[in-house]
Amino acid sequence: MEIAALLLATATALVPLRLAPSRSRSALVTLSTATPDPTLNTILVNSADFNSQPLPLSYCERWPLWVADSTGVALTLLPGFDEESEESGWCNPLTFEQLWLPQDLPAPVCTPALGVVLKDGAPSYVFPSFEATVSTTHAGGERVWHNRGLRSAPLAKTWLPWAEAAGDLCVSAYARDLPALDIDGRPTAEEEGEWAPLLPLTDAKPALETLSRVLAQAPPALGDGFAYLLVALPGAPPLDGVRAGRRIRVFLSDRERFPTSIDGDAQWHRGEADLRLYATSAGGESPYLPEVYKGLYLE
Repeated sequence: MEIAALLLATATALVPLRLAPSRSRSALVTLSTATPDPTLNTILVNSADFNSQPLPLSYCERWPLWVADSTGVALTLLPGFDEESEESGWCNPLTFEQLWLPQDLPAPVCTPALGVVLKDGAPSYVFPSFEATVSTTHAGGERVWHNRGLRSAPLAKTWLPWAEAAGDLCVSAYARDLPALDIDGRPTAEEEGEWAPLLPLTDAKPALETLSRVLAQAPPALGDGFAYLLVALPGAPPLDGVRAGRRIRVFLSDRERFPTSIDGDAQWHRGEADLRLYATSAGGESPYLPEVYKGLYLE
């Protein structure tokens, strides 16, 4: 019933965003001719009884993303989710399957994180992810970029109901190399190889507590409709080996009842972010680079 209500509420509230000329051109910021076509079209809500319920990705790929620091003190709404920021040239950065790495930027710092889906300020679902950022230094100080263009802010493809965010929940992460791509962006071989651990089982409770503190002091805008809220795991180090040509999976699971398994055939209760990292064209070389991204790509 909750999923049905979510779909109905979203379908009636979601208004197609007008694609301004600056927005269509800004897609060239990270356009590449050698990335596979995305295949993900549903989000799964994975309940404890293994009765996964699908949610169309098209319904939730435009919800605004808020990011809090690991202390819960700083809270930021990313640009790219309203008409004003779109007309300024900001892209919607959300991605659930591919993370694009422009060739003229350093690899982002990827910090393990927890996210929640909010409906009118109340949490409905929880999921694992990582906060991917690139920092630049200017005369006015340092700037942290979450929105670096298309497919630059990763989220999860499998969520857990917030009501099940109890027990001994832990976050873990793994990575392995992807096969090379041909000139058309198709894999040249089957994906294989060992999964390298990036993050051991890490207690999710501190991040859940931070999320609760943020929600208790949230601004009114965070209570308007659907939104994502992401918070870094307190004390967790950035993930190692972040580079193009890798696949990173981040899990949220109960350590005692459903230990982490990365066997693709195993059925287990989890939230999961599953991102494939691909190199894309240099954003600074685009003749249509929007002004809002020049501080990142040209300076």
